[in-house]
Amino acid sequence: MERVVLDTNVLISAIISSKGSPAKILDLWREGAFDLVFSEETLKELIDVMSRPKLLRITGINEDELNRLLSYLRSSSIVVDSSEDISIAIEDPNDTKFISCAVQAGAKYIVSGDHHLLDVEKFEGTAIVTPAEFLRTFASFQNDS
Repeated sequence: MERVVLDTNVLISAIISSKGSPAKILDLWREGAFDLVFSEETLKELIDVMSRPKLLRITGINEDELNRLLSYLRSSSIVVDSSEDISIAIEDPNDTKFISCAVQAGAKYIVSGDHHLLDVEKFEGTAIVTPAEFLRTFASFQNDS
């Protein structure tokens, strides 16, 4: 099964709105279409961002619900150790954690809305794509099989 890394912005977009490409991607994952991959570093970023008071207000999620969501993500996905440093020139060095996670997991895709990651396009066999590009690629893959 293909492994996919979702950038924090994609996950948050899917949580905020049940419409749009990010939500469709999460639906596909819940249906078992691919394996979702995190590292401790990417989970930590998700926790940090989701715990911000402004986002808690926007999402309507309280702390208990956030903890349940994170527990569900951790138990339903693959969590890799991506402490290994990778050497890549990227405008925002904080984004290397997603590339490192993908390399460690052998993920085929990183799905992101962040231009710092999207500008990389591909790294060691992992394609870095927008949510809409992922859905188009995924649909054509499904039709071929």
